[in-house]
Amino acid sequence: MRRFNYQTISRILWPDYSVSKAASTINRRWLQKQAFVLSVASSALTLVVFPVYHILTVRFGETALEGQPQRLMVLLTSSLCLVLLLGSTRMRSRAEWFSFLNLVVLLLCLSIDIAFSARQRRYTTIGLLPLFGSTFIFTNVRIMTLAYFSSVAIFVSLTLLNGRATEIILNYIAAYMIAWWMAIVRIRSLYRISHDQALLYQRKISDEKVKLARDLHDSLGGDLMQLSLQLRGDTPREQMLELAQSVIARTRTLVTALEPRSEIERFGVYAKSYAERLNQTGKISVTVVKHNPWPDLRLDDNINLQAIFSEWMTNILKYSLAKEVTIALTTRREYCYLTIRDNGIGFRWPGDRRGSGLRNIYLRAQLIGAKVFSRRARNGTVFFVKFRSKQ
Repeated sequence: MRRFNYQTISRILWPDYSVSKAASTINRRWLQKQAFVLSVASSALTLVVFPVYHILTVRFGETALEGQPQRLMVLLTSSLCLVLLLGSTRMRSRAEWFSFLNLVVLLLCLSIDIAFSARQRRYTTIGLLPLFGSTFIFTNVRIMTLAYFSSVAIFVSLTLLNGRATEIILNYIAAYMIAWWMAIVRIRSLYRISHDQALLYQRKISDEKVKLARDLHDSLGGDLMQLSLQLRGDTPREQMLELAQSVIARTRTLVTALEPRSEIERFGVYAKSYAERLNQTGKISVTVVKHNPWPDLRLDDNINLQAIFSEWMTNILKYSLAKEVTIALTTRREYCYLTIRDNGIGFRWPGDRRGSGLRNIYLRAQLIGAKVFSRRARNGTVFFVKFRSKQ
């Protein structure tokens, strides 16, 4: 049995869930979505339940909201939090702080009611409901701790100021500590769930890299065999050199991307560096045009798109006889468009499994949910890729 000491408490408060950089991004965004949903739900629930309770329990000579500025402040704060969260996408990343503000104002109102009302025990009992209900609205330990400790400090100060019963103070402090511990346990379970999801994503990426490495071996094996046959025959030196450069370029770019510990560069940077290497040969002119800012793609989408791009560029170098190539990167809403136009021999491809290289493009496109095809233009071929961006 493990000893319960400081290290045990620290592991509960700050569990060490270490994953890769890409998986940690998935982890963080999942928690942000949870915080947004919980914050919206808590604000909406406060707007509905809080006034209804006071209206239904009002007695003769009392007022539910009129002359009660602290209760009006609760409704105003909840309304403001709800409007800002639903109306502004920038505020959603700060949803945890809206939960903090909503809870502190609500517990402040209850503290005022307990401290200044003649029906002190009634408000004390009712105040336990939002206190323990608030253990479900946080996903960050530090913000949750700040909310509870600031609320209990306000409650103790107001209660002592009005000379209320000490037993109420002790009971409420115990209730705050129990609620704080319940919230910590729940947040830890949330982190465990998000960590498992991040590990699942990381495992999928690893499996995808293994699959791409096998496909890379199969595709390069044919080119290397062709090169070895050319070296044994009477093939012109320029043709062999062109094939060798193509194999080197594909090996350098794709194998680097498939290394398990390597960071995958953004596709826009990858396309630009690829074009610069081809321009240095002096045999072809490649231009990269960005019409809109290109988004940061998911790791698996980035790998597959790089494979599609390099496969098509290899086909251009081998078969099209093109001298000029234009690569256009465009985004419209959530869709991304990759267009490659060359001035070589026209080639029409509907996007099926034809050929080994085109089959690889088709399979990569299926993995990212992309639509791919090519058509003849007036001078050359236009290759088209359309897919939905999953950032």
